[in-house]
Parts: sequence; C-alpha cells; structure tokens
Amino acid sequence: MGARFLFQVHDDRWATCSLEIGGSRVEWFASRLSDDVLGDLMSALAALLRDGATDATVVFVDEPGCLALTLTTQAAGAVRVSVSRFADWPLTGRPAGEVIFNEVARLRTLAGSVVSSAQDLLATFGSGGYLARWGAPFPEAALTSLQAALHERRG
Repeated sequence: MGARFLFQVHDDRWATCSLEIGGSRVEWFASRLSDDVLGDLMSALAALLRDGATDATVVFVDEPGCLALTLTTQAAGAVRVSVSRFADWPLTGRPAGEVIFNEVARLRTLAGSVVSSAQDLLATFGSGGYLARWGAPFPEAALTSLQAALHERRG
C-alpha cells in the first residue's frame, strides 16, 4: 500500500506534517520543541529496516499537546503506523492517547517517502535555511543512515 509523508518547515519554527496511506490521511503541526523530530523519525525507520527493531515511537510536540507516531513491524515487510493525540506532554507515565490514524503500509515505501521529504527540504532551503526556519540543524546523519538502510535491504 502506498505511503506519503511530508514535513514542511515554516519560518516561525513550526512544521506542518502529513501522512497518507492508501485513502487515509492525517495532518498535524509540530513546534520547534519537537527538536530533532525529523531525525528521530529517520533514525526509527533505519532501526526498523536495518537493526531488526520491531517498534518505535516518535513524538511531535504541538503545544500544548503532542502526537505520538508509533511504527510496528508486521509480516511481509509491512509496518503499522498509528498516530495518537495527547492533551499535553511529556508522555512519560501517561495512559494511551486518542488514536487518530491507524493504517498499514510497506516499510520501505514509507521510509522512501520520508527520505524524499527530507531531500526536498534540503533542495528547497539548504542546511542553512532549514536551521533558520526550524531552529535546529538539518539531520544529515539520520538521512544518510536511512538512505543506507534502504540501500542495504535491496542488496
């Protein structure tokens, strides 16, 4: 099943995030308080592809609340993607949030879409422009790691 992820940074240190799998779509905002959330997502996907991890959660802060994107590997190279909304953060010791998205995609397709979104950011803004807009350095090492993990899985 197809997957498309977008991370669009704005000049006010906010980002618009969207995820589409099949016919389902979810959109949310992330503040700079999310720190290196794009890098965290790329690192989580690389760990699922390369290191045999079976699940990972990435937290997007949307002041005052947050969203948790949870990735859980499934059979035949698939990944369940669940997005839960929480009224506040941090999530430590919190009960489950409200699930607002729950779909299954090919892991490699989702990872490739995240790589594409990151590469589009670099092409549009460059590392310096990303830093100016987001307030943190572009996660180049995480991008390189995810690209390598995608390449290794082919070979």
